[in-house]
Amino acid sequence: MTDYWDKNIEIEIFLTKDEPKKNDLTHPYDLTKREIELLRLLAKGIRNQEIAEKLFLSEGTIKNYISNIYSKLEVHSRKEAAKKALNERII
Repeated sequence: MTDYWDKNIEIEIFLTKDEPKKNDLTHPYDLTKREIELLRLLAKGIRNQEIAEKLFLSEGTIKNYISNIYSKLEVHSRKEAAKKALNERII
């Protein structure tokens, strides 16, 4: 029979075994989860206004996110961003 301590260890291992390690959370381009989410929507051809409505954000905020994405990926357009994200398996 397993004692109290062993059960707690087993539970802890079970709860943490699928958690990503801290180093696994960083992306080569330092994109945030929200930026990756936005990048997926950009790649689908969704317009800024639609993205803003979908994410409950202002269109200005979406434009800021897109500007940050372009800067991090070193691209200048939605098409370039989508292509790079797909080619490098970011999305």
